Amino acid sequence: MTTDKQYRQLSDDIYKAEKLHPRYDKTLKEGAIKEYGGVNYQVLKVEDNTSNGMQAMAVAPVNKADKVDMSKVVITYAGTNSDDNKDIQTKILIKKHLLKNTKFFFARYCHYNMLGVEST
Repeated sequence: MTTDKQYRQLSDDIYKAEKLHPRYDKTLKEGAIKEYGGVNYQVLKVEDNTSNGMQAMAVAPVNKADKVDMSKVVITYAGTNSDDNKDIQTKILIKKHLLKNTKFFFARYCHYNMLGVEST
């Protein structure tokens, strides 16, 4: 089972997947074995999307028989970096999209307007 400490370490490491990060870690790549909290994990996939500022990584623990346990995959992603314009722009677009679709959902599927959401 992945511990809170391991989750924290994974969460910290994903920021280092961005090539422009001051502590960029070029070893964060598919197939790499990384140690988090005393347990080895294999990096399954790393994404550093330069068009929208998103960084994400999927890892799975390696058991004592050196087999990757795909039943315990962990996906970690970086939060919004307030110093990165692409992150800010993406967050604004997501909020606009969610607001638009929330209004549509309530306008179309709710019999009454219990949340005060106006439809356009």
